[in-house]
Amino acid sequence: DKKYLALVREYYYQVTLSMYDFNQVNFHFKKAVLIIQHIFQNGIIRDLDNRNRKYLIDAIRYTGLIDDDNFKNLSILEEGFINKECAPYVNVYLLEEQYLQQFFLHKNDLTLHNRDKFENVISWNEVREKMDNEETKKVTSELKMREEIGEFF
Repeated sequence: DKKYLALVREYYYQVTLSMYDFNQVNFHFKKAVLIIQHIFQNGIIRDLDNRNRKYLIDAIRYTGLIDDDNFKNLSILEEGFINKECAPYVNVYLLEEQYLQQFFLHKNDLTLHNRDKFENVISWNEVREKMDNEETKKVTSELKMREEIGEFF
């Protein structure tokens, strides 16, 4: 369903861009590792490669933190966890490849299953409402155009 895929893409773009402060961060990773953690409410088997990661990666690329999402610039690791006490969500970490081992040594110290600090993030329903609005369609097409002409890099 093209409308659903467009909604998913727009959701990832909106959430990622709303959490990124272009004025505060002015660097990009040379060789990055993207760690995607899927948190589910139950142990039902899910294929992680069917979880819309393309749109998430594209949204991160739009921030300029990575030059490109090819294998020379980006490695991807996905993990799944169960937390019965909250709705499903996704944690995403982007780090320089040289720090991957340190990440794994200390990842349990991170607030892996704490969603509270992201309570102001745009919701799925907000994005759905905006998708019907011409202004959002314009923003999405502007992002796509900027990517094509390389304005983010």
